[in-house]
Amino acid sequence: MKPARTPTTVSPPKFWIRFPYLIIILLGFILYAHTLKYDYTNLDDKTLIADDKEFVSKLSNIPEAFKLDVFKEMAGTFYRPLFVTSLIIDGSLGKMSFTVYHFSNILFHLLSACLLFSLLIKLRINKSSSLLLVLFFVVHPALMQAVAWIPGRNDSLLAVFVLSSFIMLMNYIQSKKTIHFVLHTLFFIMAMFTKETAIVLPVLYLLMLRIFGKEKLFSKSTILFFVSWLVLLIVWFVARKNAIQTSQGTTPLEFLSNIPRNLPSFFIYVGKILLPFNLSVMPTVADSTIIFGIISIIVIPVLFFISKTKFTSLAVFGSCWFVLFIIPVFLVPQASAFFYEQRLYLPLMGLLIIFGQLVIDTTNQKRIKYFNSALVVLTICFLPINIMYSKNFSDKIIFWDNAIATSPNSAYVEKIAASVYYINNNPEKAKTCFIKALEANPNELAVNNDLGVIYRDRKEWDQAIACFEREIALDAVSEKAYYNLGFALYSTNKKEEAVKKWEKVVELSPEYKDVYQSLALVNAELKNFERARYYAAEATKHGIDVPKDFLKAIGAE
Repeated sequence: MKPARTPTTVSPPKFWIRFPYLIIILLGFILYAHTLKYDYTNLDDKTLIADDKEFVSKLSNIPEAFKLDVFKEMAGTFYRPLFVTSLIIDGSLGKMSFTVYHFSNILFHLLSACLLFSLLIKLRINKSSSLLLVLFFVVHPALMQAVAWIPGRNDSLLAVFVLSSFIMLMNYIQSKKTIHFVLHTLFFIMAMFTKETAIVLPVLYLLMLRIFGKEKLFSKSTILFFVSWLVLLIVWFVARKNAIQTSQGTTPLEFLSNIPRNLPSFFIYVGKILLPFNLSVMPTVADSTIIFGIISIIVIPVLFFISKTKFTSLAVFGSCWFVLFIIPVFLVPQASAFFYEQRLYLPLMGLLIIFGQLVIDTTNQKRIKYFNSALVVLTICFLPINIMYSKNFSDKIIFWDNAIATSPNSAYVEKIAASVYYINNNPEKAKTCFIKALEANPNELAVNNDLGVIYRDRKEWDQAIACFEREIALDAVSEKAYYNLGFALYSTNKKEEAVKKWEKVVELSPEYKDVYQSLALVNAELKNFERARYYAAEATKHGIDVPKDFLKAIGAE
């Protein structure tokens, strides 16, 4: 009779995995250090930081972050106070240096990676494979936007709190210590105040308690957690309700109506996980391919079949993680239907947990060896893609060059790119983009007005007037179009018509202060001195410095 075979054990860890956190931090910082020199891209970072220095440069404004939509709109959608708080801390301590903002982005990414490694270890995935999975995560090109684009930190910061909450929950399962329960609930509410996506967390928490804690659905511990989550969700909901008085297009039915149109985005996102060759700073469904996604979806079950690995509880947990964090993508409204790659940040972690199932059996050394070798190859292949792609976030011109190159069918992309080119003294390129925007969508708001401004600058008045009139036909309350049309009419000596357009501006937007001086001037030229004096007084009230010689000429002094 043959002696019983002793199971093969995992060989002792090599030197390079004895210090996993150090390896993660060093690789990540070396890879992303060049982003410290990056400027803003003119997409959200300009609105939130460059144009709002007064707010984000003062620590005293942190309480205000909990009372406002992220864009300070009463009728808003995004309630993310801890994200805004992070911007305020950087702006205050870093004196509005973009280097400090980019350093924090790197820090959040590396902290998330370290926490991910800790969670994978707690899920009993072997150390070498866990480290390689995390290094794959660190260098993944599709996550570049979360590091190189300052607002992309919303997802990495969310991941910090999400992962911390899961680690504390696992600690509680193992120790039953109250401190772990308290920290778990603290990190949960911090995740909620970072991004609305965290609302799916209680479902995953319950799954973790059931799978890893062997808790029954209505056990004492589960009910305690459930009540805690419910209370914290109510606190968050009340805070959000007070900050956002009315929501823009956020009724449940309106959200659900977006799902059929956005379903292809699922394949787009999945494809970028294993085959990140269709990257874009502003991806759209129309300009993306689902082929890579279909290939990736086929690869995953094939790996399990070839390796003869059972799809057990760990893989189920990872699948639920991936699906629940990818679902919010399907709800994106059509007006903002850009499938930004940093939204893959949390879903990708779920896929890594699924892959962990392939190597959780430490007795199968051959499988672990093949798996780790594949991860090494992928990570090495992703490095140059990451470095080359990251350059698209270095400044606004390069960013928008990539946007129009990779999303040429988006009128919105062409419109914003055109504005950037115009501000940076390239009106010819701006004109081309505005025309392409109208070809993609003739009803895109503000495009005709902005195109008209280019014709106005060239004194091509007939084209300018036609553009402003088309804008007004599309948007009857566009005070900018009325003002610009008035200017064009005035410049072609149609002064009475100009007065009517400028008076319409006053009717639509009494705070449009530039119009008062224009009305004072044209009324003076038309010898309507009483009206000229009235508008001169209004201009002064609105902070316009009216020349004294002009006031004297119209009898206002």
